[in-house]
Amino acid sequence: MQSKWCEFKGRAVRLRKKGWSLRNIEKHLGVPKSTLSGWLKPIKIDAKKRKRLLENWRQALTKAQKKSVLWHHEQKANRVEEAKQYALKTMSELALENRAIQEMALAVLYIGEGRKSQEMVGMGSSDPLILKFFLLTLKKLYNIEVARLRCSLFLRADQDEEKIKRFWSKELDLPLHLFKGAYKDKRTVGSTTYEHYRGVCSFEYGDASIQRRLLFLGKFILEKVTSTLLGV
Repeated sequence: MQSKWCEFKGRAVRLRKKGWSLRNIEKHLGVPKSTLSGWLKPIKIDAKKRKRLLENWRQALTKAQKKSVLWHHEQKANRVEEAKQYALKTMSELALENRAIQEMALAVLYIGEGRKSQEMVGMGSSDPLILKFFLLTLKKLYNIEVARLRCSLFLRADQDEEKIKRFWSKELDLPLHLFKGAYKDKRTVGSTTYEHYRGVCSFEYGDASIQRRLLFLGKFILEKVTSTLLGV
């Protein structure tokens, strides 16, 4: 019984002799690659045509890889946008002007990142947004005295202390004279710091009552939410 593809065999052989790849012949004639392999196996391709086939294969592979990378980037961008829109929707449902909401956010941040070992309010970060939120909520909720803040910087060996002080002073809208100390990590001598890295800025404020309030509130929030999720 003849294969339904037999009428294409002659054309397939001629194309193969011209140096066409099995993939291109399959696309051109619509004949399955498995059938073409059997037909064209005896045909010998000269070195020049074989080299051209190999180069075409490499180019096709490179093109496919680039296309794959673009597809993955597009899919990632879609997932990022989806997460962003979900976050914005959740934010729209919160009464962010409510004092209790603001204090809860500060307390949860503090129990994770704040100073606990000494009786004072303290936090350090390399992220200006975190510290900006921390300072603004402290000022609004507890009316702290900015002049009593102690600001310290923890830098890498090659960083310009005065330049970094000016950066944090401007970013956080704090007087330059509050930045008393700057400590450089000797372990980083000889290595280059990324341009965007501004070190770690740390704050201390001598008020144990605020610290205790934030730690208890943060702890109770975590316990309550955990119990609610467990159905306790």
